[in-house]
Amino acid sequence: MAKRHDVVMQLKKQLLAERDFKKWSHWKHDSDKPEMYDMIQQTCLEWLQVRAVAHGFKVENVSVDAYQQNIAGAREIRFSTVNFSGELLVTDPERFQRVLFSGLGHAKAFGCGLLLVRNTES
Repeated sequence: MAKRHDVVMQLKKQLLAERDFKKWSHWKHDSDKPEMYDMIQQTCLEWLQVRAVAHGFKVENVSVDAYQQNIAGAREIRFSTVNFSGELLVTDPERFQRVLFSGLGHAKAFGCGLLLVRNTES
């Protein structure tokens, strides 16, 4: 089974490795250290955009409202959650209906991947 990655932590680890740092705290605040807010917005929106075409929608005006790392269960399963808000354009109603009914992403067993949508057309 392929190991799944938290896209924010994956970028963080990549940036640390490029600079030979072991921990984020070792990277002192200077001009080339990215802000976590910017990293979260960038990586999570890219994650959503990669899935958009396959699921029948286009990302129009979306932002990340919340990002949280979670630990669940006796086996301490770790997963991250992201809350998006904004506007999507449905490009393929059948595909979009499937993702609307079944969810998006891999942590659906933990209540993740649910889409709450409303039609803004008059």
